Amino acid sequence: MKIFEKNQNNKNYLLKNIAFFGFFLLLFFLLINVFPFVDLIYNTKKLDNKVSEAVVKIDNGNYLELENEAYYINKYSERVLKDINFLGIFKVIPSVRENLESASDLVSIAYNYSLFYSNFIEILEDSKLASEKNPNNIDVEKLLSEYSKNSEFFDDFLNKINVSIKLIDENKNLEVNEKIVSAWDKIEQYEKLLINIQNTYFPIFENMSDILGVENTARYLLLFQNNTELRPTGGFIGTYGILELEDAEIKTLKIEDVYNLDKNSDIKIKPPKELERYLEIENLYLRDANWDPDYVKSAKLIETLYKMESEDERNFDGIIALNPVVLENILKIISEIEIDGKVFTASNVIDLLNYETKTGYIEKGYEEDERKKIIEDFSIVLKDKIFNSDLDTVKNISYSILDSLYNKDILLYFENSNIQKIVKDYGFDGSITDTEYDYLSIFDANMLAGKSDFGIERDVNYSVKSSSGKLVSTLSLFYNNNYEADIYKEEVTDVYKSYTRVYVPKGSVLEAVYVDGIAISNEFMDVSLENNKTVFGFYFKLPISENVTYTFEYKLPDKIYDLAYVNNHYGLVLQKQPGVLNREVSVNVNIDKNIETYVKTDFSESIVFEDNFYLNTSLKNDEFVFMKFEESLITKR
Repeated sequence: MKIFEKNQNNKNYLLKNIAFFGFFLLLFFLLINVFPFVDLIYNTKKLDNKVSEAVVKIDNGNYLELENEAYYINKYSERVLKDINFLGIFKVIPSVRENLESASDLVSIAYNYSLFYSNFIEILEDSKLASEKNPNNIDVEKLLSEYSKNSEFFDDFLNKINVSIKLIDENKNLEVNEKIVSAWDKIEQYEKLLINIQNTYFPIFENMSDILGVENTARYLLLFQNNTELRPTGGFIGTYGILELEDAEIKTLKIEDVYNLDKNSDIKIKPPKELERYLEIENLYLRDANWDPDYVKSAKLIETLYKMESEDERNFDGIIALNPVVLENILKIISEIEIDGKVFTASNVIDLLNYETKTGYIEKGYEEDERKKIIEDFSIVLKDKIFNSDLDTVKNISYSILDSLYNKDILLYFENSNIQKIVKDYGFDGSITDTEYDYLSIFDANMLAGKSDFGIERDVNYSVKSSSGKLVSTLSLFYNNNYEADIYKEEVTDVYKSYTRVYVPKGSVLEAVYVDGIAISNEFMDVSLENNKTVFGFYFKLPISENVTYTFEYKLPDKIYDLAYVNNHYGLVLQKQPGVLNREVSVNVNIDKNIETYVKTDFSESIVFEDNFYLNTSLKNDEFVFMKFEESLITKR
């Protein structure tokens, strides 16, 4: 009996030990799995709070004040990823696996960008780009230089964008926890921005070293086009400059009067017949070389002429044309610039620069070949002021420059084909658009009428109708000369003179021309083919306080008719002439077919009444209108 009791006690003792050991194993299991789960909840909440704080700062543009948030996002992200990894045992359950993996992807994005901001702020601190008192004050010139030294860091940033876009796509439409879905919804708001950075800036970053002259000096020809004296690509080239960048810093900036180059040239190149006749010139020089409305073609000719006139055979990495409106817009942001007692503001910069280069230089005792020195002085002061601005000012100037690119007040041509492709895709190259649709662009060229183009009012009325199996266009160009000399404006000729070219689809046939409603012979029009377009060219004079209307009737090519009546759609490309600030355009399309849908590229006013489309716009940049018709024709009563 005692033996039995002893055995029974041993058995109970063994069971107790087994039970205790089992409980210990269970506790251990709970500790290694439940504790990470609790820790995951805690760290996730902390991470969410820090991300929310960071988003507020990003939305407010306080990019350089993210040091604290970046640090904690980095730490909490590491902990959350570690906790998720510990919970990997539960991934055998499909629904749990999807939730954990999706959450892990979310946190990975936060972790990646926390690293970026931490490293970026470290670069700013090490290079002393930002002052301790005001972290938003950045030396822009040093920033460009630091880019060249930290190109691998920026390459890594672009890789992070690639990863983010990929993870966003992979996590779309997953059936996961609603909080995870909510977090992805927030991130997807930035997806378009990330894709835009990827598509737009990747190739630029890949070639940034070449643009900034990191390995080899980058050399640019600057063309200062004065659109108060209008020419096809923006304005008369009265001044040019040579800009050289080395290690992302300005090595050389030299501004010159174009006449100093042209007057010493002995080249003999026959000018276009219009320039020969109306400018009364025998040879073509750089100042008149932007005659082709396609800026890329004009830029190449300008480079050739520069090499011939200067006898400098070195190539340029890019040719950049700027209108003075760019300066006007920048001065709206930075207020004013003072040079030799003259205060330049947004309201007077164009007139004052015209005055200084025409008359003011004499008052200062400069020789005639030094009359454009004011532009070089202005450029240096402007550069210093921009490069020492705070971050908000630099950001606003960047937006202003972007507007100038869209409005064609800045035109770009790069020798680097990768960069030039981006420039062309965005329409910043000033080229003539090739299109299968209808097309319209008007190019005025001031012919010895002084700096008077800001006083010319320009309106365009364009309509398209069907007639006898053809599409017939009626184009009216209204000009009003209301020029008045102001305090700094020079007195100009009493008569405005322009050679104007109207670009329409290749194959268009001119039917009739009217001047103020009176028919004139088509023989007074120069009909030609340029840049794959049919061109109607004419010369006109317009005295001050008078106006004139030129009206053209022409048949569009059969291919455009077929698109409308066979494929049931019509498109119109309206290209702006660079430098023109005030061209109002009205469009009416009525081809006896009901309009089903339509799209346009801007927010201008448009009205649709069944078969009638009306558009009124101030043509600030290139625009495109497209409409789809119902299949059946309208039966007229």
